[in-house]
Amino acid sequence: MEGGFAPFSFRTKSGKLSGFEVALAKDVAKQLKLKPVFVQTKFDSLISGLDTKKYDVVYNDRLHLSAKKPTPLGANTYSRSRF
Repeated sequence: MEGGFAPFSFRTKSGKLSGFEVALAKDVAKQLKLKPVFVQTKFDSLISGLDTKKYDVVYNDRLHLSAKKPTPLGANTYSRSRF
């Protein structure tokens, strides 16, 4: 999670990670009876972190710029915007 793109994920004034993606990840983890551990990572390193098993899942808003770029295996869309 990048943590720099409100309202999806951002740091509060107290430094706590918050936002839609944080709430979504916590809810999914709760349903799976898991405890989430958030790893703040720069956007351009998110996919490589998955590949190297730095973390198990990525929740991060992603802009589709080109149909030519492959989508990571297992990637699912959880929000859409006209903007």
